[in-house]
Parts: sequence; C-alpha cells; structure tokens
Amino acid sequence: MPEILKFETVLDNEILKEKLTQDLPHRIVKPILFSKNFQVRKSNFTTQNIQVKVNQKKGTITISTAMDMLIVYILFCWPLALYMYLNKQKHEALKKEVIDKLTEYHTHS
Repeated sequence: MPEILKFETVLDNEILKEKLTQDLPHRIVKPILFSKNFQVRKSNFTTQNIQVKVNQKKGTITISTAMDMLIVYILFCWPLALYMYLNKQKHEALKKEVIDKLTEYHTHS
C-alpha cells in the first residue's frame, strides 16, 4: 500500500528533488516523464525505486514502491516478482530512507 505523509505545508517538487539529490548522493533522483512526480532509485536499472507524488493543495506526499504492485508482477512476470519479494528488505530500507529525509525537511522548514 502506498504511504501518505501529511504536513501543514509541503515544499515544491523542484526543491524536494534538489534536496534529495544533495542529501542522497548515492541515489538517483529523476523526474517521471509527463508528470510532476519523481522517483528515487538505487541505480538506473533496478526494481528498487520509490515514486514520490506531491500534492501541495492537500498537503500530502504519497510514497509508493514497486512492491505495492507485486500481484501484477506475479500475474505477468513471476520470476521478477520472486526476485522482488526476495529483496523486500532492500525496498523497505530505501523507502524508510526517503521517508526520513522528507519528514526531516518538513519538520525543520
């Protein structure tokens, strides 16, 4: 399930991307095509990615991972789903790292 973070005020997408790029140099922060959202990835070719959706009007940031769609992967590509399930701890560690940074930005600003 996607995780929803609620804050009184939410920073702009561009500011969040810049801060995450500076604070997580070992990760790749890149925009999603045709969208205002962005991803935080372990590397260019990986299943470990975090999608970040910012809604400034509602004051929410939605965090979702590839693990949230594991059932779809099981139906269409079960070897990839098995690989993702076996590396679940790595997905959770990346998700926790991004959530910690986002909460840090919004509690200190």
